[in-house]
Amino acid sequence: MSTGPTAPANPRYAFVFVCQAGEIEVKALLLAASLKNTLRCQYELIAAVPSPASIWGELSPDTRQQLDAFGVRIVPIENPIDPDYRIGNKLACIDVPTRAGKIVFLDSDILCLRDFGDPASLRVPFAAKPADLRTFAAAAEAWVPLYAAAGVALPRLHLPTTVSGEFGLPYFNSGVIFVDAGLEFGRHWIDCANTIRVTPEMREQRHWLDQISLPIAAHRLGLAYSALDERYNFPAHLEPLPDPVPFFCHYHWPRIVRHEPVLLGAVRALAAAHPAIARVMAREPEWADVLDRALPMPTVQPARQVVVADSATSQILITGIPDSGAKELLQALERSGCRTIDEPAGLAAALASGHVTPHPEAPDAGMVALRCELAFLSPPGAIRHVLPHARAVACVRDPFRAIAAWKTRPHAAMTASIASTMESVRPWLNADPFAQLARIAGLEDAAEQRATWWWWLAQRLLERIDELTIVRFGEESAASAEQARALVAGTHALPTSEVPVPATRASVLDECDRQAIRAICMQAAADLGVADC
Repeated sequence: MSTGPTAPANPRYAFVFVCQAGEIEVKALLLAASLKNTLRCQYELIAAVPSPASIWGELSPDTRQQLDAFGVRIVPIENPIDPDYRIGNKLACIDVPTRAGKIVFLDSDILCLRDFGDPASLRVPFAAKPADLRTFAAAAEAWVPLYAAAGVALPRLHLPTTVSGEFGLPYFNSGVIFVDAGLEFGRHWIDCANTIRVTPEMREQRHWLDQISLPIAAHRLGLAYSALDERYNFPAHLEPLPDPVPFFCHYHWPRIVRHEPVLLGAVRALAAAHPAIARVMAREPEWADVLDRALPMPTVQPARQVVVADSATSQILITGIPDSGAKELLQALERSGCRTIDEPAGLAAALASGHVTPHPEAPDAGMVALRCELAFLSPPGAIRHVLPHARAVACVRDPFRAIAAWKTRPHAAMTASIASTMESVRPWLNADPFAQLARIAGLEDAAEQRATWWWWLAQRLLERIDELTIVRFGEESAASAEQARALVAGTHALPTSEVPVPATRASVLDECDRQAIRAICMQAAADLGVADC
């Protein structure tokens, strides 16, 4: 029987996490405190406490008192897999009773660092971040017997991992899961896990059972889903904390907190505000050390080199992902009095080869804007070598609108562009991204090919992020001459500039397109600053 305060009358979210005696007790208290401190939505908090106590231990009075003070409802659960598989406790959390519309399962070793708002990526029945790395085989062959055992057809889409960028069948980190209530998702997840764990293929993969069975359950139910970006489940054990901080930080171990100033400061502030948490922390040696350790000096990152317009700048080169505003920006520059040349003959070839060639159309004096949309796919240093006095601007737009524009034209135009790109980058591109490009060229599903092509282009832009001024395009109206002049004549770069362009009709995209974009493009869109549009 559950205990604790009643939930709000109509909570939007139910945040559920495991709370059991020992170190997880500390993590659960810190998680609950961070949620209370940060969230602005209508929600309830639920602590799932494993039973029986003879196996999992008893929560301390300090923990129960603090959970009650936070308004956390305690719900007993039983491990539905095997008590020896301690991770299995989380599978019992999804179907806890709640009046909320959406259940959010959180691993206990997570801190909520800022509110996540109301993003479009969560308006689907299921959402989770892809795994950081392919800890389970990427090849579809490894998944075939597992999906077959569960009676589920193989998914059609392949997704990239968020850290290593390896493509494979859907494979999520199970630390943060958003799922619509009322689907009995937990029951299906448990059934899939129990079904596949006895297959020979799982003998050496038992530790990853929760993550391997998760996408199988989602596909059994036929759920539309979003592959969330790292803001929703940031791997602090693999990457330094970014600025701005993520919504949910997955720190895993106290030692990560000790060495990350933002996390250490947040944990110590929560412990100072809630003495019961500090007392529970003091009983666990690694967490006691977090309390006692002095705050580390923050690492000073070298300032980003910003390219500015100066007296030597005679050209502005406009590049970027196709249909992301480059043409509109060129037109706006023309309205501002700048001479413009659209896709000048020979420039793309010169950039691809890195050879300087005379440009007969370049004026002797004054500013000229050149649009060469895929110039960012040139070899490293080629732009500076071929156009030494140019300022390079890269246009980006959210993938839904860019891909909608692609879909208004024959698909053959995009496949021709992919083939042409393969030829131009073959002499210099590293083996892995070239292999990815070759795979994209061979994809038969048009929606998957479009989304994966956008993802690949975004990766190449991100590799050049310090060489370019990124201009992010919205949809409200045409780019203004004043905004364009600011890009050219200003004494400062505009790394987060946003210039609106006319909207592309959303009805162009069907559900296959939208699902492919949600599955493949979200991490890259977040990295470029155009997510949740």
